[in-house]
Amino acid sequence: MELGILSLESSFTTPFCEFTYLLELQVSNSSCTFNYFYMKGVGLVGIKENNRIHTHIQGEKKAGYQVYRTYGCKDLQYDMTIRKCTYREVYEFIHSNFKLPKRKITNGSIRLEAEIDENGKFKMRTKIENTDPKYQAQELEAIRVLNSMPHFIPAKFYEKASSGTFILPLEFRKRKIRSTEWHLNNLFPKGNTN
Repeated sequence: MELGILSLESSFTTPFCEFTYLLELQVSNSSCTFNYFYMKGVGLVGIKENNRIHTHIQGEKKAGYQVYRTYGCKDLQYDMTIRKCTYREVYEFIHSNFKLPKRKITNGSIRLEAEIDENGKFKMRTKIENTDPKYQAQELEAIRVLNSMPHFIPAKFYEKASSGTFILPLEFRKRKIRSTEWHLNNLFPKGNTN
């Protein structure tokens, strides 16, 4: 793993604003690179993973942004509550629809990235964490289940539907599937399922 300071004058753009004169740190290993952006007096304002926005500060959302959600979470108002509810419903959907392969499963994990498009359709994009070939059956089953998800309520930016990224970590343990974390882009503490 390598760590280094890239710049003291970097910029970072979110759907809400552009930050300038930021400290940019880079952490990389053989499979991915993370860039962390810090603002003096504020702290961490954003993270990029392999040059794509991974997470960013969001403020009060008065700029007109609403996060995507499942229909079971449609009446919630606060982004953190909506995201937590949406992830819980996605994991419940996986638990109830996932069919384990016939052969014995050994411990392992996969991490998938999907997009929820402007119509609320869940579309698999890529796997972000490479898995051992012995997990291919579990990965294909997870993708099958996720592609059968009901539509979401799409994100909105100034009342116009927009797409959003969905990162899904899954962990396999001896004939069971469970989530490794109940959070989106490190916004929730690990193990918090409320």
